[in-house]
Amino acid sequence: MGVPADARHSRRARQPAPSARGSDPRRKRDQAARSASVNSAYTAVEPGPWCPRSYTAFKILLIVRLSSGLWSHIGDCDETYNYWEPLHFFLYGRGFQTWEHSPEYALRSYTYILLHLVPAWLYDKLLNPPPVYVFFFVRCILALVCTGAEVYWIRGIRQQIGPNVARLTLAILVGSAGMFVAGCALLPASTSMWLSMVAMGAWAQGHYPLAIFCTAGSTFLSWPFAAILGLPIALDVLVRRRRWSLFVVWSAISTVVLLVPQIWLDSAYYGRSVVAPWNIISYNIFTSHGPDLYGVADLRFYLINASLNFNIAFPLSLVSGPCLLLTYGWANKNSPSTNLASRLLQLMGFYVWILIFFYQPHKEERFLYPIYPLIAFGAATTIDCLEKVAGQWVFNVKKGHYTDHTSHGSAFMVICIMLLGLSRSVALYKNYGGSFNAWLQISHLPFEAPDVEESMTTYTQVCVGKEWHRFPSSFFLPSQHWAMRFIRSEFRGQLPATYSSHVNGTYETRNIFNDLNQEEMDRYTNIEDCDYLVDLDNEKESEFEPNYSQFPDWTVVHSFPFIDNEKSNGLFKAFYVPILSEQVTFYHNYNILKRNKG
Repeated sequence: MGVPADARHSRRARQPAPSARGSDPRRKRDQAARSASVNSAYTAVEPGPWCPRSYTAFKILLIVRLSSGLWSHIGDCDETYNYWEPLHFFLYGRGFQTWEHSPEYALRSYTYILLHLVPAWLYDKLLNPPPVYVFFFVRCILALVCTGAEVYWIRGIRQQIGPNVARLTLAILVGSAGMFVAGCALLPASTSMWLSMVAMGAWAQGHYPLAIFCTAGSTFLSWPFAAILGLPIALDVLVRRRRWSLFVVWSAISTVVLLVPQIWLDSAYYGRSVVAPWNIISYNIFTSHGPDLYGVADLRFYLINASLNFNIAFPLSLVSGPCLLLTYGWANKNSPSTNLASRLLQLMGFYVWILIFFYQPHKEERFLYPIYPLIAFGAATTIDCLEKVAGQWVFNVKKGHYTDHTSHGSAFMVICIMLLGLSRSVALYKNYGGSFNAWLQISHLPFEAPDVEESMTTYTQVCVGKEWHRFPSSFFLPSQHWAMRFIRSEFRGQLPATYSSHVNGTYETRNIFNDLNQEEMDRYTNIEDCDYLVDLDNEKESEFEPNYSQFPDWTVVHSFPFIDNEKSNGLFKAFYVPILSEQVTFYHNYNILKRNKG
């Protein structure tokens, strides 16, 4: 017959304290538990089921992120011209410069580029590889950093919320097509995504100085608007925990350590005093034209984009807050719920981001990158809430953990999310990877075209017209004796210009840029000067976009499939389904053409 709990406690209270020479293991465990509770960012962490260890999660995520680094194409020309091209310029002395990097406007931070230059420079100096190898090396470094950030954040979720939400979040991150694209992108939005994960992981584990420092790094060095994701951390530290001195001290330290050197470096490279984070805020908020010059879209753009990249996980994440409120207190007594306010704070950044960015006229896919992890976390939270409700009302769980009865249902949902994510990633590679593969082929052209003479004074010129926005970067040119040039197309906006070959090329003012997206005619090369041409044969012809494959002066030397968006089925061009997709998707030829000699 069992002894009542209160009697056991009274009996234990009457027991004499152990001697100074002895050691009570139970007391040590209690003290350790109390210490962990004090240091933890959240109280009432629920026990739960099996969750992969950090090392296992790291290996799984690293495989996926490295695969992305090797096979995902660059889908945003902003990544090419604002980040890969300046990096190429710093390494090899040649590259394209955008108006944002001109001294007149100075919207982009060169400090951000220099941080990525370090591993690229070391690899280049140690092994002297072809430029395209440097490109993939940097991508692999980015994949490694992203993986570390994800694992650190998952560990924090496990500690502060529980293993079920942690493992669900991990599975959705692994299967997400959005994370597959964003994980290795050389974009401030991706960097802010990594730093925000580290900040949230540190916050979850009670490491507030690191959380503040990473939030500041994301704001200053990466993307100023990512400070939005630091609001929940600030509220928790200042309002809930009332640790004002810690917040002020570490905010000051972060500013001195990060912003001051950044201002010094950017000013040195621009040739004048520059605070790049402020410049980009000022341009986007306080100018009359701003980013709307580059296109506007309605709310459907983000809804469709997020649904493609996260499929059913996105709508699940949207209802995570209401689900959390509705199910709070319904959990089985054997599986206590975590603190409601703490969990809602975790989701706060996601909702604030949506409220701000979804209603901005100018929309870009990359603007959602920083909240991609929170979409996964929100979906995991909703699934966990559904499991708790099912455990309480369907299975009437009295003993054990609710996941003992509901794991099959959650596993089915996660498998669907992962399969749809895999389908989307494969579709992106098969349908839109032709341009990337074409430039990969160009990076090997010297070995296939020995008749092309290279010298120190002339360049083999590869030209692009309407396909200028799919150029992956100068790293894909075979050597420094090759150059990419623009020929005129129907595009009437402003194209990048080449950096000045002057030793101070980054801060030489040339008055060739504008911030109104107006066409500058000095960007174009005469097609007669082109040795190679990269073009999409889309069966549409105009004065400035003819079908070059039909010209007698040009010969197609390589061709790659590229999706025909108009003829292909909308669903099957977005998601790849074996056998079925081949029957309802159609392709154009993405051509590499060579000028005929003589």
